[in-house]
Amino acid sequence: MISREEKESLGKRLFEERKRAGLTQAALAAMGGVSPKTQVFYEKSERVPDAAYLAAIARESFDVMYILIGERAFEPLSVEETALVFGYRRLGTRARAGVLALLSGMQPDSVHGVHVKGDVGQLIEGDFQSSAPLTINMGKKRKS
Repeated sequence: MISREEKESLGKRLFEERKRAGLTQAALAAMGGVSPKTQVFYEKSERVPDAAYLAAIARESFDVMYILIGERAFEPLSVEETALVFGYRRLGTRARAGVLALLSGMQPDSVHGVHVKGDVGQLIEGDFQSSAPLTINMGKKRKS
């Protein structure tokens, strides 16, 4: 059985998570598959959410571990990040590919320099990434 204090804390944390996500009670209720009135009861600690509700909001990136026990499972997203995640999840396959291509084009180059060292065996250091076969011709050192 859940204590009164635990029930009150759960309602408070659910309210905090909803506010963090920038959602109305009606919007979160719809995501969780409950009525807006039920959402109010949850946040006022008059009722405890069931597993189906918690699973539904977890699929929408709500930190259910935080809501239940007060310990974060992951760093919470900002309002802007939450909006991006919600929007991305509603895109079709082609649109998602376009978003990912756009993001990859905006990343800084990963090659900061490649250094080759060694006399007998060579050591290659650096942030080099390649998806194609690579040949490095080291040449031959002339003996004196």
